[in-house]
Amino acid sequence: MKLKLFALGLAAAVVAGPALAKDWSTVRIAVDVPYEPFEFKLPDGTLTGFEVDLGNAVCAEIKAKCEWVVQGWDGIIPGLLSRKYDAIMSSMTITAERQEKCCSPNPTTPHPLPGLAKRPTQSWT
Repeated sequence: MKLKLFALGLAAAVVAGPALAKDWSTVRIAVDVPYEPFEFKLPDGTLTGFEVDLGNAVCAEIKAKCEWVVQGWDGIIPGLLSRKYDAIMSSMTITAERQEKCCSPNPTTPHPLPGLAKRPTQSWT
């Protein structure tokens, strides 16, 4: 359900406003790598992670090709505002300033994320 809502939101954002003339067969999506488990590169250089998988699923839903752009964190919002790419799929907290500039007030993942760890095999006491 969340994926369908996200896909619908991205699809609406992609076709809304002055961008109507753009060919949306390819969607350029920025990520800040590495930020495991959300986005990171495998040893062969392939991008992977939760947000990459989610972005690929959204692109499949709207029948578009995802083109991934690796962008450093400090330039990720300025790159979006200068139309270097069409969307950001990198975890960020929602702030009033980010909402004003570019970002949705609806989170795709809960924060703080619950921590998972392997059960210790020995006592630390």
